[in-house]
Amino acid sequence: MAAAHTSGAISFWSLPSLLHIRTWQLEELPKFNDLNPQVLEPGRRKHVALRAEATQFSICDMNWWSDEALIVAHHSGAVKVVSLSSKRNLLGESPEWFEFSPQVSGVFDRGFLTLECEWQFAGKKAAVLGPIDDAESSDEEAAPAGLAARAGSIVKHAMYYVTDSQRFAPPRKKPKIITKFYRLLCVKSTTPEELFAAKIDAEEYGEALALARTYGLDSDLVYQRQWRKSTASVAAIQDYLSKITKRTWVLHECLERVPDSLKAARELLEFGLRGTDVEAVATAGESGDEGRFIANSPPFYEDIYGQEHLTEVQHAQKRKDAEQEWRQKWLAKIDFANLTLDQRWLCECRLKLLSYLDRLTMYEIQEELTTSPEKFEASFFERFRSQPPLEAAVWFAQEGDGKAVWTLLTYAGDNVLPHWLTVLSNFPETLAPLKYADCLPEIGCLDGTPTVLSWHQRNLREKDWCEENIPEAPMVAVWDTFNRDFYDDNPTLKKWWTDALTPDLLTQWYSERAHQIEELSSLVENALEITKLGCLKNVEGLEKLYGDLLTLATLVYDCHLTKAVPLARLEEMSDGEKMRLLMSMSTKEKFVLCVRDWLLPFVDRCEKAAPGSRRKLLSEFFTEVARDDLGPCVDVFEHSSPDDPVCILNGPLELAELALACICSCRRDDQLGHVVRILKCVPQRGVGGCESDELKSLHDRLDIQEKHVEVAECMQRYGARVSVKALTDCGEDRERLEQLLNKMALSAVKRSPALSETEWCSFLNDILQFQQSTFKNVGPTSCIKIVARALLCSGNKNFLAPASRLLTCARDGSKQTSPKATFSAKLPYEASV
Repeated sequence: MAAAHTSGAISFWSLPSLLHIRTWQLEELPKFNDLNPQVLEPGRRKHVALRAEATQFSICDMNWWSDEALIVAHHSGAVKVVSLSSKRNLLGESPEWFEFSPQVSGVFDRGFLTLECEWQFAGKKAAVLGPIDDAESSDEEAAPAGLAARAGSIVKHAMYYVTDSQRFAPPRKKPKIITKFYRLLCVKSTTPEELFAAKIDAEEYGEALALARTYGLDSDLVYQRQWRKSTASVAAIQDYLSKITKRTWVLHECLERVPDSLKAARELLEFGLRGTDVEAVATAGESGDEGRFIANSPPFYEDIYGQEHLTEVQHAQKRKDAEQEWRQKWLAKIDFANLTLDQRWLCECRLKLLSYLDRLTMYEIQEELTTSPEKFEASFFERFRSQPPLEAAVWFAQEGDGKAVWTLLTYAGDNVLPHWLTVLSNFPETLAPLKYADCLPEIGCLDGTPTVLSWHQRNLREKDWCEENIPEAPMVAVWDTFNRDFYDDNPTLKKWWTDALTPDLLTQWYSERAHQIEELSSLVENALEITKLGCLKNVEGLEKLYGDLLTLATLVYDCHLTKAVPLARLEEMSDGEKMRLLMSMSTKEKFVLCVRDWLLPFVDRCEKAAPGSRRKLLSEFFTEVARDDLGPCVDVFEHSSPDDPVCILNGPLELAELALACICSCRRDDQLGHVVRILKCVPQRGVGGCESDELKSLHDRLDIQEKHVEVAECMQRYGARVSVKALTDCGEDRERLEQLLNKMALSAVKRSPALSETEWCSFLNDILQFQQSTFKNVGPTSCIKIVARALLCSGNKNFLAPASRLLTCARDGSKQTSPKATFSAKLPYEASV
């Protein structure tokens, strides 16, 4: 039995004999005079003063913890579990603190209950919740300060006592309102491990570390929790991660966690590399290795006195030599042919960390993070670093990031260049090829043979010792599997997978890619641009495709065709069909501009591909146009003067040839004015120097056409409309020529008013003149006969006299006397009869 005395002593007695065993004085109890932390709080000192037990250290309650320990509660609020043998507090160095005068229960379920009572004064409540009414304030009235104030207060009390007048009544004291809160708390016995875990969960890391040191617990758990709870930064790596000893856990964090800043991301990877350097690998192969994380850096070369004359480069070389010597010493202890599982795992981690560090450097280059580190995105880097090279390159291409693709080709070319064309095929068809022009392959000439130029690769760093000794990194197998799966899902791209590009394969790719862009996006300008880039990069075999795309671009962007023509359909057309399609949207007002801007570039391209095509196509086109109307052709010829700033036709030869073709093809008989204007546009003989035989021949033929024009104009005067083409087509056909003369004569007969005899004489003279110059196959007699027959068959008696004067009525050929005999010739007697 234990008994508490008012003095604070505890006496122990045996039952049932009540024999006294021992007595503990209050001073013998551990830390008996510690003050409750509430007493030290500045805001509660006045309220604590109202509770007398606040500074009393005597015992207010106690109960048994076990036969060997006693639960002791002090008025000050301290609760201890005191060992009977050693008088040591089993709860630790300090007691558990409760409100003043707590009550304790007996032990049950490894713990005991504590009942405490908290006093809350209205003033404290007001301080927390805001101002309250004066009647609710529990603050005591301030005592009068100074001797005069005290004397005044005593006088007032005396006057009130004598007079009983309210005038001298002392001020009423404000009531004190106290609220009591009772709490039943449990104090439970725990093991050091449980308390250690509880401290970590409560984020009381300092106390957790103290427990770990006291009881030999694993302090890694504290640093692990701190690392997980903190933002991954350089400071967190130094303060927490570097103090963790478990190798697997640290390397897992280095491999899996991605900090939010560029500096921390690089520091974390480099920290992991220090933990997988040669010393760590060599130590992992020793029998005494306990899986501890070793992150010793290579020793630095120290400048020795007397070597101050060395340059910075020489010092750097010496430091490098010292590091290499240190590394070679440890490498000699590693048997790479017989690595243990731990050593192999460390090497695999190192290779993976090196890959991540390379990806970080590439990311830094492509986004220029050195100058703008705030652009670093942890989520992007986390995805990028874990992707196989092909997947990353395809992803960047699909995002239209040409610079990122260029970076991968340059710094990860060994794994990306075999898929060069595959990656380029994944750029969006809607993206302008100029955005990724730097990534396109190029052909050069090596010993006179066209060869695909090799991509200029660069190294991010020197080759690591682990890469030199481990034949293949573990992630390479994963990359190869992805490559096979990718091409299984995209069989059309498999033909571009090659380690050695050839000029023919490159030509095929440029051609197919241009067709894909045009077909999938209908953006002819993009297809044209990539073909042009291919031509600029010396890729052969793209000339025809480039010309067709130029034609298609003109149709789409300049001609504004109402119905789209795909590239495949255009390639099936002949040059003539393409030419007619180009000019199908031209108008009479803009015909000259359309010829200059649309037609001529097309025929010039055809001329370059097949010499002689220009003359053929222009002749074909203008012949078709002139067949129905010479008006547009006239505009073209009039804009073909050498002095004209928009001269269309080149040189007198082309001008004469096309003029002749247009005149000879026009079927209309009302275009004589246009024919004359065209003839005026043709340079005269001898203009511009010597003439070729071909040009002389053309001039001769044009002279004939001028005579035909004169005939047509004459026939038109007498009412017979005939085209120059009709006259040309007659050629030397006598029958057709006689038909034209008959038509002319009949038209003259039908004129109103009728021709006079003098006019008929002039008519006959014109015919005879044309017979001499143009219709030589028709004799003069036939010409007179045609006129005479027309007059006789006219049905007009007024024409009988002129007709008679064209006939010879006497066999002897005697002349008929008539004052009106004005005809220069007449039919002989046989023809007249």
